[in-house]
Amino acid sequence: IIHKLSKEEKKHHIKAEIADSDANSLYPSAMFSMNGFIKGLPKVLTQDNIENFESFKSTIDEYYIKILVTKIGKERSFPLLSIVDDKTKVRNFTNDIVGQYFYVDRVSLEDVIEFQQIEYEIIQGYYFNEGYNKTINDTIKELYDLRTLYKKVGNPIEQVYKLIMNSAYGKTIQKPIKKNDKFIKGNMEVQHKFIYKNYNHIDTYTQINETLWHYKMNKSVNEHFSRVHIGVNILSMSKRIMNEVICLAEDNDIKVYYQDTDSLHLDFNKTKDLADLYRKKFNK
Repeated sequence: IIHKLSKEEKKHHIKAEIADSDANSLYPSAMFSMNGFIKGLPKVLTQDNIENFESFKSTIDEYYIKILVTKIGKERSFPLLSIVDDKTKVRNFTNDIVGQYFYVDRVSLEDVIEFQQIEYEIIQGYYFNEGYNKTINDTIKELYDLRTLYKKVGNPIEQVYKLIMNSAYGKTIQKPIKKNDKFIKGNMEVQHKFIYKNYNHIDTYTQINETLWHYKMNKSVNEHFSRVHIGVNILSMSKRIMNEVICLAEDNDIKVYYQDTDSLHLDFNKTKDLADLYRKKFNK
């Protein structure tokens, strides 16, 4: 296995049975595990908030901060923080993080403190303190249970429920749609009329046949909204689900050779040991 996400980014030649252990519906599981979707508007951290952050953070719900890492207490085979290389633009997960700046939310900061014992300084940030909308917790479980039911009886509609659950995450980080397509059917008079009314928005147009034209339209983005801060929370919680397993394995000398978004590769004969350790530590 040679990959940026292999253990220590090295090649491993394993002469043993390997288990590909896959997380079940990782993003929906993350949404179910969250406190809910954060409500309200962000507030800027003041210097006083930063200086008294340890006590202040217990009075708020979520925070998104820029930190400077000053110390790392524990290096990992699969580090939690990453740096994008300026030249190659490749994201590298690395233990070489002292002196580097990172943007973290509450969950990702808690994880890197717990699993890598970092010390840090806060540079700046935002916080939310208006509570959570907890509707997602019940909704995502209802969708998950419906998919499980239909999957069990072999109904292909289960794939629709899978897409709905995953798109609940994707919608939060959706980029603005800058163009859309219009197909106008009619003679030249109809086409000229459409062009006359929409010339400010037409980017390109192509005549498909005598009566059908394809217009590529520039779409206004001034009414586009997304919920990137919520998407960050979902992604961080999904990483926590994986971090708990992978770091627990490493702490107990169970080798994990590879990981990706929602799976890990380990020795097959160690899967039960890891499951027992996980159940003992996390009671789930």
